[in-house]
Amino acid sequence: MSDDFEIDWGNLPLIPAGSYQAVYVSHETLYQSFGAKIKITFRITDLGHVNGALINGWYNAKALPSKPGKNKRAILSRHSKLATELLNILCTREKPSRLSPAQLKGKLLEISVRTVRTNSRQKKYADPQTYSVVDHIERIILDDRVEPSYRPLPKPIPEPIPTSKEGSPIAKRLPRKWRTDSSTNLALEKGM
Repeated sequence: MSDDFEIDWGNLPLIPAGSYQAVYVSHETLYQSFGAKIKITFRITDLGHVNGALINGWYNAKALPSKPGKNKRAILSRHSKLATELLNILCTREKPSRLSPAQLKGKLLEISVRTVRTNSRQKKYADPQTYSVVDHIERIILDDRVEPSYRPLPKPIPEPIPTSKEGSPIAKRLPRKWRTDSSTNLALEKGM
């Protein structure tokens, strides 16, 4: 019909809520109705029907020092969600003056995905309007930029400490025939 409205659904995917493996693709700064935002785009790498899907994570910024755009700078509050997540997953112990989502490039990440069911005024969406976003970045699974030869090897299991020496309190409580003594072992080897 000529009086029908066309609906622009955009590229907002609907992915079941849960944890997924993903890689960083890009980030973008922009202004929205509630202020400065940072949009980080991830590509899901899990096997299954969601493999290759692009999904966005949205974070608040304190200010944008330059024009908004792709891979542009932003100023974060020290207690902001993005600053907290980057400090936690990048294992930074000191107070860095600068952080960037681009530091996630080349790393396999575990992200948590949630379904958005209400709008910004907490009004419920109809089922076809729901979509998925990245709730938070959980951890780094693998860092591809680290050479395999530099990856730390697992610590070997230490050798057990012998507990039945002649002078130990445990050995004194054992019957004589069960005690291990170097002179007893020599006698047994010689057939005495």
